Amino acid sequence: MNDYSQGPVGWQAIAAVLIYGAAYIGIITERWNRSYIALGGAILMLIIGAVPFHLAMASFARWDTLIWMTSLFIIAIGFQRTGMMSYLAAALIRKNRIKPLTILFGVSMLTAIGSAFVDSVVMILIIVPIMLNTAKLLKLSPVPFMLSIVLSANLGGASTAIGSVTNRFVGEAAGFTFWQMLRTLGPLMALLLVIVYAALWMIYGRSLVVPEANRREVLAIQPAELLGDRLQVIGGSLILLLFLIAEMLQGVLGWRGAYIALAGAAAFILLNYSWILTTVRTRDYRLALQGILESQFLYFFGLFVMTGGLVYAGVTGLLAVKSMELSQGSIPFLSIILVGITGVGSAMIDHVPFAVAMVPTIHDIAELAKISEMGPATSLWWSLMIGGAVGGGATLLGSTAGMLAGGLAMQGQSGFSQRDYLKFALPVSVVLFIVAACYIRIVIT
Repeated sequence: MNDYSQGPVGWQAIAAVLIYGAAYIGIITERWNRSYIALGGAILMLIIGAVPFHLAMASFARWDTLIWMTSLFIIAIGFQRTGMMSYLAAALIRKNRIKPLTILFGVSMLTAIGSAFVDSVVMILIIVPIMLNTAKLLKLSPVPFMLSIVLSANLGGASTAIGSVTNRFVGEAAGFTFWQMLRTLGPLMALLLVIVYAALWMIYGRSLVVPEANRREVLAIQPAELLGDRLQVIGGSLILLLFLIAEMLQGVLGWRGAYIALAGAAAFILLNYSWILTTVRTRDYRLALQGILESQFLYFFGLFVMTGGLVYAGVTGLLAVKSMELSQGSIPFLSIILVGITGVGSAMIDHVPFAVAMVPTIHDIAELAKISEMGPATSLWWSLMIGGAVGGGATLLGSTAGMLAGGLAMQGQSGFSQRDYLKFALPVSVVLFIVAACYIRIVIT
């Protein structure tokens, strides 16, 4: 047991780090099904006692998030069966006269704005399937489309108090208002998005060209021909519309997002009852197992429990306290260190649980700063949110939006992988960290 943990002895804490590291490598290399890897890692942590079973089930599993994200996958599968995604993709291509770059940046900016004022995860649910279908119809690689959408969702969502779970949690803990956050974070996130789009244009601009033969083939496609039967189209569109309205109004209605998503998933299951009954009657257990794996429930459950094991082992607390020692009591310097540590931690274990683990530490640092007359520690809260936003976009495991996008891409067998994302996102994130650190030093501290 160390000074920063809640319970495990030294060897268990070390084992937890090793298990998470091995699982992380396994997920990135994609040699095995990531659901089995994450679940196996979680089971190992429970067996060795790195995280108690009751805490894993009660606190770290994050059941609301599991219900929410699994329901979103079911909604995505149900709506995909209507053919509306293919229809919208074909219509988008025609409207933009088969100009991939125009489509890419136009939809990316829409994603960023929508993520800021609706929710980054909801925007991923809507946009990613459309973009995957767009890339498929154009016979182009989905990689630049997915990179742009995921990074736009993460950075756009980080510009307001409602765009990401981390901002909601940290903003409430710090006492920031909606307009304070938009005024402080909005300009930075806009600047970071410009850098991302410029990098995408330099690296992928020349490859986003549709050959003439493919252009004629795409233009010959009539969007209406891609739609499913009328019941599926009307029913599926109505369910999705009601779900999105309820999600946007959940604060007014007082309903929890997880239960809204669960209701939407149940509605899609009812809409597709004949297909489900056929699966049950034929006793196609392999198809049922595939459905469970595609829902990503086991993957997210395992990942959350493993993340909980690191938090319980005191890894996050150790990082925070060591950063305080390194800064030697300088709040501006600590703010720069914190944005880097938060970014690295968020890239590895999802910025939501990392932020949750860091909030009590920042509260303690703020009190210590007040006692020691080091000045206000307000900049630390901004560093936590900025580091989470940039780090959360560095890997697909760093944010809920990224994990959902990766799952949707895997579900659609699009050819987009963790490695494809890391090749671009990691080096670009280093540049974004440098810019963010300069912004914190010049504007915030």
